[in-house]
Formats: sequence, structure tokens, C-alpha cells
Amino acid sequence: MIELATMSATVVVGRGILDLAWKVKEISGSDVISGHFAWEGNRISGSEKITVSRCTKEDDETIWWFSVDEVQEYTFIRMPVIQSGLYELLGQKVGEDNPDEQFWRWEFVDAALLQPES
Repeated sequence: MIELATMSATVVVGRGILDLAWKVKEISGSDVISGHFAWEGNRISGSEKITVSRCTKEDDETIWWFSVDEVQEYTFIRMPVIQSGLYELLGQKVGEDNPDEQFWRWEFVDAALLQPES
């Protein structure tokens, strides 16, 4: 069960990121679109132009990657909106030697691992 304080903090951070995007648009005159998506890739709010796809591993449905469908003349910046620690892993296309930044997932970092050793 997610605590109310955790959920509230997530909503506040998410709202702050969306507010920042609109501020950048005002200052630069750029065309900024944004979206807020749930962990499974479903849109919570934001532009209908943005589509997040969830790609599962063929032999293990418990492992998945995300990608944002290309929209001409837009560059997307990923920002997790949770208060806990995490790190980003980049996916790799089959047959390619290097990771592909188009595919990613976030891994949770247990807070206990972030504590200094005593």
C-alpha cells in the first residue's frame, strides 16, 4: 500500500516538472509538450501526441523496457517522479553492440543501500 504522503509528494514533484516545462516554453518561445505516465506506460495526463510503449522481454514478461514513439521535430527528456532512489538502464537492440537510448527502464534502489556504512 502506498502511503498518502508518498503519493502526495509524487504528485507535487510531477506537477512541478510540468510547470517547469511550461515556464521553459514561455521563456524560449519553444513548442513544449509534456506527459505524465504511470509505471506501466499508461498516460495519466498530458499531450496526446506522446505515446509510451512498454516492451516486454520475449522469454520473461516480468522484465520490460519503455520507449517513446517518435514525434517529428521533438526531443524527449525522461524524468522519473518518485521520491525514492533509482537508476536508469538503457536497452539494447538485438544484434547491436551498444545500448540504445531509445529503450530504457528504471531500477529501484533500496534506501538501505544508500546509507553510509557504520
